[in-house]
Amino acid sequence: MEAEEHTMRRLDQSLYQRIERIEREQTRQQKAVRDLRTDFRAIRARLLSQIHPNPGWVIRLQFSRTSPVHEWKEQQNGWRVQGQGSRYTSLTAAQARLEELQLVWPDYPLEIQFCE
Repeated sequence: MEAEEHTMRRLDQSLYQRIERIEREQTRQQKAVRDLRTDFRAIRARLLSQIHPNPGWVIRLQFSRTSPVHEWKEQQNGWRVQGQGSRYTSLTAAQARLEELQLVWPDYPLEIQFCE
């Protein structure tokens, strides 16, 4: 009987130590995930600011879901790849320009989208 109790105590202690190790590892992994999220957000913000530093309204052109997106660029008076289009500070200004562009290209699928 005493041998069984001793064995049970050893098993309890062993299980308790394993649970503690697992909990420490879980805490470490949760911290690693939080750190990765923080790093990702910082990298994403930095990359987005390099693409276009100012948020605003963009006039977009996309013929189909699989075709590339293009954006209207005022300075070059033409279409540019996504991320290089002009940013309009107000929706009203973007809508006015969209109406002008729709007169030139009535069959083009143009839309306005807010980009950060």
